[in-house]
Amino acid sequence: MFGRSFASYLLDVLRGREHHTQVNWSVGPNAGQEVAYWDLLGGTAYADAGIFLFGLAMILEAISLAIVSSNIGGKRAWVTLSLGIVVIATIINLVAAGKVLNAGAIPTISGLAVAFGGYMAIYQWKLLRLLNTGRTAPMT
Repeated sequence: MFGRSFASYLLDVLRGREHHTQVNWSVGPNAGQEVAYWDLLGGTAYADAGIFLFGLAMILEAISLAIVSSNIGGKRAWVTLSLGIVVIATIINLVAAGKVLNAGAIPTISGLAVAFGGYMAIYQWKLLRLLNTGRTAPMT
């Protein structure tokens, strides 16, 4: 359920609808107007996006590892897709961690996603290199 608001935002954007945050500006030139999702305090949108994409990356990695260990074709394509998503998720979580730290909080979830995402990216990169050489990959 982490990142659920990013999924909601994404669905609204894909449907061409306006996304409502239910938060209004209290001071400044925009007082009384709704705060845009990407303008929420503390990098909320970045944290939501990072956690959502990290979950997606974990699901794609599981699928790609299952495909690599089977006789199904398209191994390189799945590992490449999974690697791309995990790299994007790790970068967004790194940005989110910086924004949360800047807001004065500890970015526990985003920090863990950066650490595990880095490990996943390294593993998938090595797996992709093994697939490109035609050797079989050890599943550890």
